[in-house]
Amino acid sequence: MDAYEYEKIQSFKRLGYTVECITAYDDTLLVAIHGDQLLRYKVDFIYDTVKNKQKVRLRGPDTFKVFGKPVSEIHPVPEFSLLLAVYDNMLNVYDLETYEFKKSLPNTKGMNVIAISVQNEVDSHGIYGTNLKVCVAVGKRLLILEWTGDSFIEIITDCVMDKYVKSMLWCKSCLYIGYKDEYLLLKPETGDYKEVFSFGNSLREPLMTKIDSDCILLGYDNTSVVVNSRAKPVKDECITWTGIPQLVEYDAPYVLAVLSRYLEVRTLDPSISIQQIEMKHVNCVCKGRNVIFVQCKDGIYMLTLRPSKDRIKSLVKNKHFQIAKQIKMQETDITMEEKLEQINKIQAKYAVHLFCKCKFKEAFDIFTQLETDPSHVIGMYPELLPSKLSNSLVYPEKIPNLHGRDLEKALSELVQYLQKKRDEIVKETDLKPLQPIMKHKRNDTLKNKDQALTVIDTTLLKCYLQINEAMIAQLLRLPGNNVHFEEAEKVLKATRNYSELIILYEQQHMHEQALMVMKSQASASRSPLSGIQPTIHKLQELGGDHLRLIFEYATWVMETDAHEGLKIFTEDMSTVRQLPRGHVASFVKNFGTEVTIEYLEHIIYQWGDTTEELHLALVDELRNKISEQLKTSDMFNVKDVKQVQVGEEEGLLGVYRKKFMKFIKTSTVYHPEEVLGRLPLDSFFEERAILLGKMGKHEKALGIYVYILEDLHEAEEYCEEYCNRGFPEVYLNLLHIYLQPPGPLALGLKDYKNQPKPRMHRALSMLETHATKIDMYKALEALPEEIFIKQSKAVLEAAIDTCMSRKYLGQIRKKLQYQEYLQTAEESMSGCRQYVKVDESTSCKICKRKIGDKSVFVCNTSRELMHYGCYNNTQ
Repeated sequence: MDAYEYEKIQSFKRLGYTVECITAYDDTLLVAIHGDQLLRYKVDFIYDTVKNKQKVRLRGPDTFKVFGKPVSEIHPVPEFSLLLAVYDNMLNVYDLETYEFKKSLPNTKGMNVIAISVQNEVDSHGIYGTNLKVCVAVGKRLLILEWTGDSFIEIITDCVMDKYVKSMLWCKSCLYIGYKDEYLLLKPETGDYKEVFSFGNSLREPLMTKIDSDCILLGYDNTSVVVNSRAKPVKDECITWTGIPQLVEYDAPYVLAVLSRYLEVRTLDPSISIQQIEMKHVNCVCKGRNVIFVQCKDGIYMLTLRPSKDRIKSLVKNKHFQIAKQIKMQETDITMEEKLEQINKIQAKYAVHLFCKCKFKEAFDIFTQLETDPSHVIGMYPELLPSKLSNSLVYPEKIPNLHGRDLEKALSELVQYLQKKRDEIVKETDLKPLQPIMKHKRNDTLKNKDQALTVIDTTLLKCYLQINEAMIAQLLRLPGNNVHFEEAEKVLKATRNYSELIILYEQQHMHEQALMVMKSQASASRSPLSGIQPTIHKLQELGGDHLRLIFEYATWVMETDAHEGLKIFTEDMSTVRQLPRGHVASFVKNFGTEVTIEYLEHIIYQWGDTTEELHLALVDELRNKISEQLKTSDMFNVKDVKQVQVGEEEGLLGVYRKKFMKFIKTSTVYHPEEVLGRLPLDSFFEERAILLGKMGKHEKALGIYVYILEDLHEAEEYCEEYCNRGFPEVYLNLLHIYLQPPGPLALGLKDYKNQPKPRMHRALSMLETHATKIDMYKALEALPEEIFIKQSKAVLEAAIDTCMSRKYLGQIRKKLQYQEYLQTAEESMSGCRQYVKVDESTSCKICKRKIGDKSVFVCNTSRELMHYGCYNNTQ
């Protein structure tokens, strides 16, 4: 898993001179030799076609006489073609191309630390440019200089720190300051600073390394921490070295630390030990373009990266996928499309690895990003895919068998993933291409939208069965859910989720299967489908298209509880109301007269059914029930009919007679003569009287009241009712009945027990009481000639009073009508006296057009004229 290959490129001991310091930039290595010489090497990258890899060759050196004194540090600034050299404890400026001396900066005399910043900035005028700043520490004082193009100017000189500065590094516009025992973050413009952290009596000086424009690596003892320009840790994890670093260099994605016996190479994020290169007495490490130079006591070493292909292969093999991805991102010799494709392969393997390590959320985030085929993701779980499909899938590493808490957590994450995936696919017109979890001939991907939704919905069902059964019903009721029916039916039966199984059947319109489950579970006391109510509700929802099913499964319900089962046909639901009521009535009849009557009464009184056959059916059922009760009762017969008021008899007889009386009084659908023909002659006298009245046969009806029921009060109530309906002659009918009893056959009897006698006294009393409602001339004519004047005195007086009242009422009415005539005539004459003049100049007040002599017009109270049409439009 080594990252670097290294070789010794120069041995200065053999050449006989001492190296003061080295630096590198781009493809150039600069070596300062003791004295005044500067050696310049060039790095060439040559592709070896035989070994199929790139080789690095060092060309040079070119020798220049530059410095007249020993140099402690040199810093190239290629952006401004400057070379900054430190000697005599002072900063000196040279040209980077010609190495011509430019100037010394005396104000930096005594410096001990330098920090250089080259940043791209936008000035106040919006002009983009590159800025060079240098901060020099002279004891406790900081001096900040800015390059103006030909010289450095001091921009900050009064910044004095509390302690001697051991190291410095720019991070954006701020400076990280390293003391012997702590780090600070300083804002040079304001002098404000904040403590980053302290590390007490460290064994080494503070060590800082630049990662990028916003990140710095701070070291103490054998630990390094990454912080940003706000002094906040960038990552939770620290880098822990095997020793205490003397120097640190960053070469993405690697960090190189100089330890006492070797050069240690680790990655930054995550921190992984990569390589240890044996090197001693290292003085300097610097970075050029794709190459690292290390200055040791015995010479200079060059470190070059091994081919990225080899490094990535090794990292992937050792499960270091994030580092492999970072390396792939740095490659420049392939197209972006090829790079993304290979990165996605690495990411897919990384996601599977995270899954195997039970880091499910992180794994699913990657699967979502990569558009991984959901069936391949599901295949990592036990028993969620059909065994044939699951066994055919190939994964980059062995998937562990999940159990207990790990399985529950994994299923929860899978549910969230599948729900989001389902929402995406539903919104798509066609299924977007899905990526295999690993390229292999057996890893086929889903090809169409329906197939993908079927796999997702069926898997969600199985997940809910294990972690959240409350969600099953919601899934099955989703519009257009694609749950695989046979698979869903199998698992729901196996887990005894019968309520959800019924929902599944309903979604497939398999009502008979649902009803079979309900019937089988009705006797299970702990089942949610226990009892008859679930079946009742189900049958109520089916409607007339499933009448056979309704009757078939309503049978066992009605046999269990007929009155409760009747709700199948009486619930106020559109599907129930639309059932064919004649067929329902015939079906209900199989379960007894009581429920038949209850059903017929419901549809007639509650739903207002006007089907004559159903009304007559109710008549027959009530008649039969009453007749059945009469056989066991002696309370109702011709000989003794006045014992109990109709409908108030004891037991069921009173109940059903009351129902029958209500029906024949309120219903207007049946034909009274047809109902009358269905009643026996020796009973049902009150009912017969009502029916005869509806047929207009008032004398017969009154005869029953007077001579069979002997209820004179009811007879006169009968007359009052029909008189109010517009039949005043009923009082004359009653008078005739009082005066001349009808024959028994006329009333439906074979014979009277006692021959009835005329009721003269009752007739005269009735005439006196209701004189205003009776035609007295006809009434007097009907009275027998042998009646005494004394007997009829009250009647005659009542008749005279009635005639006089009618005469006076007529006279008053005549006078009122005459007054109304006079008033109308006066109004007419007053209107005729008013006129309006219409000539050629007369115009409509609304439209301003001429009215003319052939127009229809309106004159308002202000005597303004308008066309009739214009007037109507304004109303």
